[in-house]
Amino acid sequence: MASRRRKRHETVATLGGAALLLWLLLRGEGAGRGRKPRRDEAASRVRIRISDAGITVDGEPATFDEAVARATAAGAAEVLATGAARYGTVEALTGALRAAGVTVWQLGGARA
Repeated sequence: MASRRRKRHETVATLGGAALLLWLLLRGEGAGRGRKPRRDEAASRVRIRISDAGITVDGEPATFDEAVARATAAGAAEVLATGAARYGTVEALTGALRAAGVTVWQLGGARA
């Protein structure tokens, strides 16, 4: 009898834990990872692409300093590093952006 009761308690605890985990994952408010950016937040950031051809900001060619200046003015930047991008360039640019107080989202490729 005690064995059945114990199994029932274990089953209830397991199902309760699974339900809690599912609820936490689906509500998307964990450590900020599941949170979707608000419309105004996504619109205010610049998109920086680093490749072997150079740096582009919102689709326009830019120098290193221009990219940092435009991202600083916006306050946030999405940084996409292609597979052909130099790691040193990606590391230097993301470091300069963070030092300038810019919120940085890295989207792919090499991560600094």
